[in-house]
Order: sequence, then C-alpha cells, then structure tokens
Amino acid sequence: MTDSQSKQRSTAKTEGAATERKRGGGDVRRASADLEAADPTKVHTPSPQESSMDTLNSNTQAKFVLFNIPVAERVAGGPVMRGFLEIAQPEKPDAEPIKVQVAGWPEIARDTGREYLSLKVANTQTENRDAYTVGPFYGRLFKNATKTKAGGETVHYFGFIEDAEKVDEDEQGRGVYRRRWQLAVRAKREVSRDGRTVYINGHVGPSREASARSDEIAF
Repeated sequence: MTDSQSKQRSTAKTEGAATERKRGGGDVRRASADLEAADPTKVHTPSPQESSMDTLNSNTQAKFVLFNIPVAERVAGGPVMRGFLEIAQPEKPDAEPIKVQVAGWPEIARDTGREYLSLKVANTQTENRDAYTVGPFYGRLFKNATKTKAGGETVHYFGFIEDAEKVDEDEQGRGVYRRRWQLAVRAKREVSRDGRTVYINGHVGPSREASARSDEIAF
C-alpha cells in the first residue's frame, strides 16, 4: 500500500465516524449507550412510554369522574362527556394525586345494539396535543338503570379501560385486539350538593374478569 492510499483510507474513516456522530448512529451511538448503562451515577430519564406505564397499569387504583359537556360547547364528532382519573401516590404522602384526562363518545354496539360510552384516557403535552405523556388507552362504559320501589330510578355504570393493540379483524370486520392489561370501572350517577350538576362518580381498579378471559378480544 502506498503512502497516498494510506492517507485516503485514514481520511475516509475519519469522515465516516464524523458522519455517524451527526446522525447519532453507528459505533459511536452504541458505545455511548454502553457507557451510560455502566455509569451508576447516571440518572435515568424515563421515556414517555415508561412514564405512561408508571402512571397507569394493571394494578392502578383510581377515582373515576365524568361530567356532561354542555350542548353549546360540543363539536361535531367530539366527546359528550369529560372527566378524569385521580390516582393517589401512597409512596409520596405529600404529593398531589396524578390526574389523567378521560373523554367519552356515544356509540352503539354492533352485536347487541346497546348504547355505551367509548372512552379515551390520555394526557398530552400542553404545547403539542399530538404528543402523549400518558396513554392513549381506551375503554367502554355501559349504563344500567333499575326502578326502585318508590318509583324512582337507580343508575349504575360498569365497564373497563385497557391497553390493547389491534392485531387482526374477524369475519364480520370487527377488530381483534391483544390485551396487555385491563382495569374495571364501577360507578354511579350522583348529584352535586347544590343540586345543579349530575355526574358519574366511581372507581377504577384491577379487573378480575380480564384475568379469566382470553388475551384476544373482538370489538
């Protein structure tokens, strides 16, 4: 090999390494990751996905609240109810509960024709509504009304919130989803102390039914 060829190869290697550094890839990227993992003083910053799973998962216990959106404030195709999950932080007694936003859209089940509320559970960045910090997770809320002896009506709600991924479609064109976890929702209709606001108030917790059912469900 001549001195000229040796210099050309050396120059090419240097330029290639510089290009990989600019892209954040190649051997330079792998070496950096290895060094970070090996450094015990390095503080790990969780990704949005990790933070999302820390906030809401199969063991979550939370307060569940939904309010009607005034008709004048609704938009075409938008939700008819909004609310939140309120998640306590028992490991941090002085910390405020974490709130995750919930929205509900009216839907009708294909098989039964039963009305239900389609739920979306998520938090987004204030400056970018397309960037999620929690979720999105989805679910359903069903209404069960029973008559009382006094002629009144008792209204309860039941349903679920889950982390599921669409993997296929069945013969009827319904989506088949693989569930990672599911939380049960149990709630009832309540009225505010001043009698002006009717809302849904309840609890979210681990679903017993989810553990007994298949990991694949069809909607």
